[in-house]
Formats: sequence, structure tokens, C-alpha cells
Amino acid sequence: MALKRIPIGALKVGMYVAGLDRSWVSTPFFRHRFLIKTESQVLRIRQ
Repeated sequence: MALKRIPIGALKVGMYVAGLDRSWVSTPFFRHRFLIKTESQVLRIRQ
């Protein structure tokens, strides 16, 4: 499966995040590869 870069406004529950564009230290997420399970995760990524 090829990775695809999408705009942050297109994130939805059920999508898999393969990486974020900043250090994990500056985000509320321990890992940068994870399945988006809740709407609150989408909101935290958008912040």
C-alpha cells in the first residue's frame, strides 16, 4: 500500500496515521503511527 499525504481537514475516524510533520515531543501522541479511533484524536491532531 502506498502512503498518501492528505490535508489535515480530511482526517476521519478509521484512517491510519503513518507520520506527523513534527517531533513526537511536541505532540500529544507517543507514536506517530496509529489508527484514528475517536473524534477526539482527530481534534487533537488538528490542534
